[in-house]
Amino acid sequence: MVKQVYKTQTVLFGEIYTPSKFSQILEIIDDYSGDRRSVYMWRGQGDVSWAIHSSAYRRLLKERRWEEPPSEVTMHDYEGDLLLNVWHQGYGYENGRKLTDFKLLAKLQHHGAAIKLIDVSRNMLVALWFACRSQTDKTGILLGWHISNNLGFEGRSAERGFWGRGH
Repeated sequence: MVKQVYKTQTVLFGEIYTPSKFSQILEIIDDYSGDRRSVYMWRGQGDVSWAIHSSAYRRLLKERRWEEPPSEVTMHDYEGDLLLNVWHQGYGYENGRKLTDFKLLAKLQHHGAAIKLIDVSRNMLVALWFACRSQTDKTGILLGWHISNNLGFEGRSAERGFWGRGH
């Protein structure tokens, strides 16, 4: 059981631990880890008041061309246009091999493009860095997801385009 760690009430995430030392973070994680074979995905956000949204959603919401928040169709179209532009400019290849749409999107996200994927890491320390350093004047949050079944798709290449169309 986690000892001597304060909790704080948040609007989006309810009651959360607010550790003041790294050792307390490790204690919390150890207390919830359970099965050591489980896989965790981590996300660090620099502001605890932020909802978990993709950068594409945030960008489209900021543009506010619509009365409603961006729909999945709007985000899909936005990302499809992004892919078409990237393919048109010849960036869909790496080391002479054609990238799948998914790999290309991941690469674009790594270089700062706004897409529908949400950044997570298997490394808790990477996520913790984002929680602590991306908004130093705010209170960040470290989120962890227990993934006991990743459906076996990890490492399997996608042969078709992300949207079911070829390029």
